[in-house]
Amino acid sequence: ESGSEEQYEVLHGDALGSTVAVTDGSGNLKAHYLYDAWGKQSQIMTGFVGANPIAPAASRRAYTGHENIEGLDIIHMNGRIYDATLARFMQADPFVQAPTNTQSYNRYSYVLNNPLSYTDPSGFIFKKLNKMLGKFAPLLGVALLFVPVIGQWAALNMWNAAMYGFMAGGVASGSLKGALVGALSGAAFQQIGASFDAKSGFWEAGGVGHVGAHATTGGISSVLQGGKFGHGFVSAGFTKAININNLVGTQQGGLWDQVRISAAAVVGGTISKITGGKFANGAITAGFAQAFNGNKQAAADDYKKKIQARVSVSTTTDGESHVYRIKGLICNQSEAGCNGTLADRVFDSVNRNDVPFTSNDLGNGTSNLLGFNPVTHTEYPDMRMSVNTTMEGHTFHPGDVVHSVYFDEGNLYYEVIGTGGVHPNLNNAVGVYLFKPGVESAVYNFQSNSIWRKAHGF
Repeated sequence: ESGSEEQYEVLHGDALGSTVAVTDGSGNLKAHYLYDAWGKQSQIMTGFVGANPIAPAASRRAYTGHENIEGLDIIHMNGRIYDATLARFMQADPFVQAPTNTQSYNRYSYVLNNPLSYTDPSGFIFKKLNKMLGKFAPLLGVALLFVPVIGQWAALNMWNAAMYGFMAGGVASGSLKGALVGALSGAAFQQIGASFDAKSGFWEAGGVGHVGAHATTGGISSVLQGGKFGHGFVSAGFTKAININNLVGTQQGGLWDQVRISAAAVVGGTISKITGGKFANGAITAGFAQAFNGNKQAAADDYKKKIQARVSVSTTTDGESHVYRIKGLICNQSEAGCNGTLADRVFDSVNRNDVPFTSNDLGNGTSNLLGFNPVTHTEYPDMRMSVNTTMEGHTFHPGDVVHSVYFDEGNLYYEVIGTGGVHPNLNNAVGVYLFKPGVESAVYNFQSNSIWRKAHGF
């Protein structure tokens, strides 16, 4: 700029994006550059236009569009510093880009030692694959979530999800920015899934708070990807609200996780497109949400269904008396670890927590529950059985509740039986309501070991 007059320079690049020439606004050549195969720059001509010389060559965007560091003959590639004279990065690459290519294990090499075919826009991730796939690159980013073992590993904690999100986002976008957005989204959705696990209230799984957290994260992700907050907010929120798990099911094994991710990506991308956003942005965000959050919830829901299927409930009444039975199958003796020792552990646990609204062991003797309901608690540890007998003044007197842990035909059971002669229908309903969760919890907590879990598909 001279006085109030502005002058413009135009940078001309080659196939790799390196600046090879600089012209002024009238097309006059002001500088010309050459590069060797590894990016070392040579300035072969500098010109003057009027009274204003061009800026030093080292301050310009140079090899593959990156910035030279003046006087040091090194190139700032954002993620790392590259020395074109040595043809090596000055910092180690924390990522293995192509595990099947041995060149990828040289942590200081530049683009697999193939600088005429690849560029490294971020200092970490090479871009040829992204360019080759074009519009299909985002789909490959989502497809990476389909790898069964890695996907389950990524959903275990925030750091795993962030690492996997970084990889998927980098492939989808071909840039460090996209990789960082992927890492942030992956970590956020994993933490949302870990936090919203309550049965009611703000933290209810699938509730308003859960949907709102998804929507907000989707909106922020959309902005970071260059879109609008509203597009991501609506896409992620609506996709969570309709609940892909309800549409597809919570089945485990096979390719069910991948089917749910695919469905979420299609729904999220479609909603994003309808609301004016990009299909790819909505698909990637929804895919992340399902992979790091929804599939974990699907596994938990399916697990609960299988646990509940192992718990049977029956009630009878003749109008004057009642009997309710809640029976939970723990394991079979043919399974490793299903033995007397496990039975003792089950009884010890349920005996200390056999009254739902107190965490204290009642011990042998009389206790006053909730301040006005006296019961006598009697323990028979050799039989793995305890009995709570209501006393005069108790709401459900007379009545008994028997907790027992026993083997029958090779199966280990925990059973609660309630009997009495007052308010029979109400007593049955209240008894099942109070004690069924405890039986389900015992079945859940005392599966004999990991072999048992695997054998039953958990």
